[in-house]
Amino acid sequence: AADRPEAVVLVVIDTLRADMLSSYGARAGQTPSMDRLAHTGVQFSNARSSAPWTRPGVGSILTSEYPSRLGLVERPLGQDVVIEDDSRREQINARLPESAKTIAEVLDEAGWLSGAFVNQQALTGHGYEQGFTEWYYPAEGGQATLLVGGKKVNHDKWDKRSEQYEADVAVVERFEAWLAQNNGVPLFAYVHILSPHTPYAPPEEFKPKAAKPTRKQLYIGDVRASDALVGRVMDTVEQHIGLDSTLVIVTSDHGEEFWEHGGTGHGHTLFSEQLNVPLLMAGPGLPVGSNVDAPVRTIDIGATLYDLLGLPNIGSGRSLVKVSQGEGGGSPVYAEAMLYGHTERSLQDGGFKLIHDYKDDSWQLYEVASDPKNKNDISANHPGQVAKMRKQLESLHGSLWQACTTCDHQSAESEENLEALRALGYID
Repeated sequence: AADRPEAVVLVVIDTLRADMLSSYGARAGQTPSMDRLAHTGVQFSNARSSAPWTRPGVGSILTSEYPSRLGLVERPLGQDVVIEDDSRREQINARLPESAKTIAEVLDEAGWLSGAFVNQQALTGHGYEQGFTEWYYPAEGGQATLLVGGKKVNHDKWDKRSEQYEADVAVVERFEAWLAQNNGVPLFAYVHILSPHTPYAPPEEFKPKAAKPTRKQLYIGDVRASDALVGRVMDTVEQHIGLDSTLVIVTSDHGEEFWEHGGTGHGHTLFSEQLNVPLLMAGPGLPVGSNVDAPVRTIDIGATLYDLLGLPNIGSGRSLVKVSQGEGGGSPVYAEAMLYGHTERSLQDGGFKLIHDYKDDSWQLYEVASDPKNKNDISANHPGQVAKMRKQLESLHGSLWQACTTCDHQSAESEENLEALRALGYID
């Protein structure tokens, strides 16, 4: 159809909290490129990731499935086991299972060409490449991979974590070259920018002016640098295809904590600072300047994309096209998959959010509208609501776990991947 996108560009900015964007309430002018996208498309103001760290978060985005169904969850701890902040949890699967079907695989079957430009070692070499004709990763201290027609043809090296932003620039440059080379065929591009992730090292032009900047100030510098790269991506799309003909999606795999609940980083809780992510969509078939307050999920991205392209939906996601037009409400939001700390699962529905901590079998309840930062546990005053949502959560998790065909198989990490995870701060 004439109003269907000719190309799709999915940008995932690692570790990006929703409240860091100006259009979500941050300081004016902090993220002009993403604000521009919000103004020309749809901003989902209450979007949630399904997990507080990268592998399950991106797995859910690319497959429209929850982590449990993909086996990308941790092994529950015994009552006498203690996990330190810098000790990584044992995961059921270390990679995306082959049985999972990615957006790239669906579009490949529909005749589209798919390329991925990814500055994230936690994904590279772990099954997320499924369906992509090209997968580019500018390695930091390791071997980079560029796939062309499934064959390695080029390698780059980055020696230090301080070159994280330079690697992001390399990812965008490779995307720009790929788009120019393949202009004229239906394209799906996945661009993954890492800079807001630790070690928070923004380039000179985005460094905070404070003599001794805080971690959060440095993080904001990285956010601003990432926003500039989003601007480059949009300019490239406009030059070679046209933004009016392209579906552009910007989101994140998870957020980041800065002491809101007694810790920093991500992967250790299911509170709002780690699950609330931006979700912006603009392109054919979507309204202009729409702000949607209904709760939505990153697993809905694939379903929305398929709807706009006229393809059958797969997975557990729900198309957001009608929601973006003001028709229908949001969906229950389920989250799980810890990297550190206790095993937790959460459900947000009907204005309430319930968190189950498996360590002590405790249940915390929050009223989302009046307490968006999940600070005031009201479970003692609402036992009926806790009981109702507990039944929902347990039923959902049970069905997901039963449906997981890979959950009895543990994939061990290679030493190379362990070193990369240490560099990312996921392992001490």
